Amino acid sequence: MIALKDLSTLVGLGASIITGSFYVHDIKRDVAELSSDYRQHIVSGQRTDLLKEKYVLEDRIKKNPGDVDTQKRLIEVADELEVNKSIQQKLKGGK
Repeated sequence: MIALKDLSTLVGLGASIITGSFYVHDIKRDVAELSSDYRQHIVSGQRTDLLKEKYVLEDRIKKNPGDVDTQKRLIEVADELEVNKSIQQKLKGGK
């Protein structure tokens, strides 16, 4: 049988366990949200780099329209930009 004087200790212990689990849950949620924000930041940076490369390649093609390697790379960069765009939409919650 539980003594009356031990009841407050048990209640306090139970409350600590319950609130502690909520605290851990909040930390996990915060880390997940931070991770999502970080991934959005990385994808945005990749998009910026791809756009810069696209503009450089377009300038090269203007100077030398017969450069097949540059044209192929421009097509690859355009494909990478499309993939990047779809990843950004998924990270923002769109489909």
